[in-house]
Amino acid sequence: MIKHNVTAITFSILLLVLTGMMMSTMNTANATSSISKIQSGLVVSDSLTTGNMDSWTFGGTATSYNYYEDSQGLHLGVQSPQSGQWVNYYAHLPQPDARLFHSVITIPDKKVPDGVSNAGLYVEGSDYIPHVGCEAYADSTGYYWDVEQSSDAGNTYQILYISQPSSMPQTQDCTIITNGSNYLKVYIGSNLVFSSTSMNLGMSGPFIAFVQDDTSSSSMRYGIYSNYYVTTDENIQVTGNPSNAATVSLVDSSGTTLTSSSVTAGSATLDVGKYDFPLAATIYVKDSSGNIITSSPENIYGGDAFQVTTTLTAPQPPTNLSTNTISSSQINLSWSAPSDNGGSAITGYKIERSLDGSTWNTIVSNTGSTTTTTYSDTGLSSSTAYTYRVSAINSVGTSSPSNTASATTGDSSATVPQPPTGLVASSTKVSAINLSWNAPSSDGGSTIIGYEIQRSTNGGSWSTIVSNTGSISTSYSDTGLLPLLTYTYKVSAINSVGTSSPSNTASSTTLLLGPPPIPGGLASLGTILMQKLL
Repeated sequence: MIKHNVTAITFSILLLVLTGMMMSTMNTANATSSISKIQSGLVVSDSLTTGNMDSWTFGGTATSYNYYEDSQGLHLGVQSPQSGQWVNYYAHLPQPDARLFHSVITIPDKKVPDGVSNAGLYVEGSDYIPHVGCEAYADSTGYYWDVEQSSDAGNTYQILYISQPSSMPQTQDCTIITNGSNYLKVYIGSNLVFSSTSMNLGMSGPFIAFVQDDTSSSSMRYGIYSNYYVTTDENIQVTGNPSNAATVSLVDSSGTTLTSSSVTAGSATLDVGKYDFPLAATIYVKDSSGNIITSSPENIYGGDAFQVTTTLTAPQPPTNLSTNTISSSQINLSWSAPSDNGGSAITGYKIERSLDGSTWNTIVSNTGSTTTTTYSDTGLSSSTAYTYRVSAINSVGTSSPSNTASATTGDSSATVPQPPTGLVASSTKVSAINLSWNAPSSDGGSTIIGYEIQRSTNGGSWSTIVSNTGSISTSYSDTGLLPLLTYTYKVSAINSVGTSSPSNTASSTTLLLGPPPIPGGLASLGTILMQKLL
């Protein structure tokens, strides 16, 4: 290997080469979001297949050399004046300071009988002395891929990785990632062959990257290079993620997740250094349930930065609005909060009322509550049908209305109903008693809306076990009871005016199935005696 000022750097037979190498939860934002690239990490690139080599600088110690481009790439050839004498030739494309360096390298020779042929990608410090390299070389024993590092322009070097002889393809991606100080990572064919954060590289910036052929063979030996690029980093950044974003991932066209990262303080960092650039993948931003918040197909280079922009919208409408008549002048409303708040917290609800289902009057412009999803509409006229709808409000605006729900107030002349009759209690299980009764003979002028059920145990005090069944059904099963106890019941009817007097009482005793339990020791003794008697 040679310095760019044409100072010779010799290599021994063994060299090291390294190969370069994937909505929303309740009441959270599902607002409109988009992803845009705000910074490109690409520093320079050249396919090396166009035939245009004007930007490249060539040099080296060899007096017999050749280079040209075709559809395979840049062919860089070098020949030694005599077998055993090392010479080299390199090609360099100027670029600003960077951290990731890549080229596809092909070593055509499987064996070299009269010396060594060496083709590699190298990164040096700005003083041309310390360097790292990802290489392929062939000698009389076969060909090898390796990674090497030198602190003295190649006079001495350290092999960091070497393959088995002739065990890998002759064409490989080589990717070198380094900060020139303590950090070095090398991929060969997308496989990480070396990684360290404790190096002592001593490479001053800006770094210099070049491809180079070395040989000690008296025949012309070529290395072939293509898809050369340099980027600022091995990672990409995705910033500006909304508060409900949990992960960011890259997914290829086949649906395979290539890499993924959690979101911290609105930002995610994804390592893409092992992949060939540009990397065609879709960026997915997802919430903690795996729902997609936003996505965007991109052509990605290491060092790219992306920004998620969220556009707030009005919330979705509330759902499940229902009504319940309480009296001749009151109807209660309840509803569910919208599943999507538009990216901005719900600040309240607008409530509208209609007498004909088409003409609406706002009775509450904003409840001013972010959590309450109930409302009592009072001061109403008796025996009147009212229809309601509710809209959610956030900082952007007001949603579309919810479903409508209707109810009719009770008759103002109505009274509490007559008590139920014919209450019967019966037990068919150890832990349950079934009740049945007849509806009251008069509902008091207001529809029965449920029943209150009270219970007494073994003649003790009364307790309410059901304050309102919420049903016109005239049966009930009381479960979870204890065996061999007598339970007494009474039932009252409920309408919009109030609760009736109790029905007649009815009692039943829970059953005892099977003989009383026997203590373990006695049971065992009894079993033994029975066996002997039999």
